Amino acid sequence: MKNISLQKEVDAELIEICKEIKAKNYSLEEWKMAESCDMFQSKHYCGGFDADDQLFWFSYFDNDNKESYFKMDLIDVVNIINGSKKALVLEDPK
Repeated sequence: MKNISLQKEVDAELIEICKEIKAKNYSLEEWKMAESCDMFQSKHYCGGFDADDQLFWFSYFDNDNKESYFKMDLIDVVNIINGSKKALVLEDPK
């Protein structure tokens, strides 16, 4: 069965997480060494850096606690902060 994807607008909660990521000022190599699946947690988001994929993977939990996921790279983090990336593609984990 094919995963269902949908668009979700970037929200203030994710922008704050991206600011936390950027504030660490890690290189890609430092992110690989600090790999963690749940380094960043908030009300609706939980995720971290995956060294194999060299991407941040996040689960997003909506108000009904339905889980979706998305991935982003360091460029996406900057683009979310500066407002040039305004939406995410969420995938259904099923």
